Amino acid sequence: YYLHAKAGYAVFRDIYAGTEVALLGDDTSSQWRLGAHLTGLKLGAVQMSVAGGYLKDQNGKAGTYATVDMRGAF
Repeated sequence: YYLHAKAGYAVFRDIYAGTEVALLGDDTSSQWRLGAHLTGLKLGAVQMSVAGGYLKDQNGKAGTYATVDMRGAF
């Protein structure tokens, strides 16, 4: 399973900043994440999102995470 939700405010035109939460796992593992995102950054036809925050898994291990999401328009 993978559940990911973001909420935020427009900080400049189509650029949004806010919080995100994610729950992910399968039959043998699970993890939750809580962090912040910046979404709507554009480089030509490519739209990007960057995020980072805190994570914890089913074994009690914790740490940080970072993601970069890129989408292209055609």
